[in-house]
Amino acid sequence: MELEDLGKKPIEGESTTGSDARYEPEFEALEAEIDKMSSPTASGGVDWKKVVQLCSEILGSKSKDLLVASYLSVGLTRTKGAEGFCIGVKVLGDLLETYWDKLFPSKKRMRGRMAAIEWWAEKTEAALEKVDIKGLS
Repeated sequence: MELEDLGKKPIEGESTTGSDARYEPEFEALEAEIDKMSSPTASGGVDWKKVVQLCSEILGSKSKDLLVASYLSVGLTRTKGAEGFCIGVKVLGDLLETYWDKLFPSKKRMRGRMAAIEWWAEKTEAALEKVDIKGLS
């Protein structure tokens, strides 16, 4: 599946949004990688290519999760610059537009959804400071 399609293409199976992936091994590996951002004892920095790969797996076949899409968007900005930023924003927009009622975290956990967007905004701002965005038009 193309990265650009991850926000729109449904998960195969009974639910188009899949299930909560928070206890899946891929999500745990993803969280371990993201945690390196704030860990002073982490050996090396975040492997953003690994983040993109894990997010793609989760969004494509396991779960339509707003936090995972936020991680993907920042990962794409870090690995592909302005082009990655555009792809990430598209995936987030498609996910919100297509799956708002059923995506994870659930609507009952609106604070969790807001936290995912706040994380994305903060980390995207930092990532964009390192990107040449002259090519955006």
